[in-house]
Amino acid sequence: RAFAHAVPARASTSACRDDNDGSLTWLSKSRHFIACTRAGKPTYSRYGDAYKLSALCAALCALYDASRDHGDGKTKDAAMGDGLRAIVAPGRVVAFHATEYMLYVVTSSIKGESERTLHAQLAQFRRVMESLVTNAALEHALARNAKFDVGRALEAQAHADVALATAIRSMSWDTSYVFNTYRTFALAAPIRRSCMEAIRASMTFTSPFAGAVFSSDGRLGAYAKPRGNRPVTIAASDMIVLMNHVRVMREIAAESSTANEEEADDDDVDEGASFERLCLPAFNANGFMHAYVAPLSRDTPSVIVCFLTASADAHAQCKAARETLYKKLDENTSLAAIVAASEKTMDASTLPPEAFGGFTDARDSLLHFVYNRPVRDQHISSTFSASLNVKDVKTLARAYAALYASMKETDADAFNIPPNLVGTQRVRYEQRERFNILSCVGGDFEIYLTLKSDASVVVAVALCNRLCVYLRVSEPELFLSPT
Repeated sequence: RAFAHAVPARASTSACRDDNDGSLTWLSKSRHFIACTRAGKPTYSRYGDAYKLSALCAALCALYDASRDHGDGKTKDAAMGDGLRAIVAPGRVVAFHATEYMLYVVTSSIKGESERTLHAQLAQFRRVMESLVTNAALEHALARNAKFDVGRALEAQAHADVALATAIRSMSWDTSYVFNTYRTFALAAPIRRSCMEAIRASMTFTSPFAGAVFSSDGRLGAYAKPRGNRPVTIAASDMIVLMNHVRVMREIAAESSTANEEEADDDDVDEGASFERLCLPAFNANGFMHAYVAPLSRDTPSVIVCFLTASADAHAQCKAARETLYKKLDENTSLAAIVAASEKTMDASTLPPEAFGGFTDARDSLLHFVYNRPVRDQHISSTFSASLNVKDVKTLARAYAALYASMKETDADAFNIPPNLVGTQRVRYEQRERFNILSCVGGDFEIYLTLKSDASVVVAVALCNRLCVYLRVSEPELFLSPT
């Protein structure tokens, strides 16, 4: 996988499952995610048993409510009034995100993590919660019955703990959670269009919503919706939720396949498929659809197919649609190109000379880069250099998040001017102990370069300019066009 050498493996929380906020193990964790009702009833905790945090949740809710009553703190949610946004204490930051009936809290003891970054992570956390139980369970059920147990509803949802843990862990390295745009893999424009048409033609199952093709590491290759279906696109936040779901289903399928290796049927690809209900909050926060996830075929494990349907009885139809999609891609000769593209990653060392202009010799200084196109809701992220360890990757992701937040803090934000109308280009260069970062934010693009600590400003700016021109010209292959 593209990030295999740098991405932290899934960590088990079983060691501290019975811990509470009074145990040293629980307190030693650098980052906690907690959800509870506004009445103080625990719903979820990243570490330990949520139900053993009743006193802590009650205290957090009382603190938040007291801040609203006294007008302390600031919030942009007019419906909620003034409320506490964050507490900055020595060695730890506590950020709050409240709805009418739920309170979401994240605490971090990591140096340099900003309140704005933590609030962005809380928004992602809430969306994953909604994808598992819907806003109807989180808000409407509580409105009808204050004693409704959201935690039990969450436990009843298949793989909810894995989905939340995976999303939280991904926030430490996956740039999709930093920029709130989804990652794509490069594919020739005609091949991508052919793939989209094949997806659309294969969706003959009941109540289709969309079909998509992902790489095994979560990058999107193509997606399509039935003609006439509204909206015509899937929101970036929903695509990130779907990306997390695909990642979770494939991890679980891989573990199940390893456990049942002797009994596996080599001819049955659908043995590794999943058909689970899923909510896409931006589309409909109060309802479920069902997501079918499976490899395109046993011979193409790097290509993952996902079909979304409103029908709970369409599993067999989705399996047939996957088989149809495989045949169509094979017939129009685009299958081999899609498989090759899904297995290929963007690495600075393999970019053509024209990407660097006269600074080809300086390519070794480039450790990682991100090219973000907010207008398209997409971005590309290169592979992390092998010289970056897991700690470096986490540090880099936090640095990107801090830069992204600070570069957005302009007068335009204060007056709610859309990013595409902001014409001023902003550039920032930060020198750090292990690497340097150059960020450039224009009217409709953003580029972030991570370079070795000995790289000069002149080299950094030159690489940024040349790489930006190359990526801009390559956009038809790098990004999806509107469906």
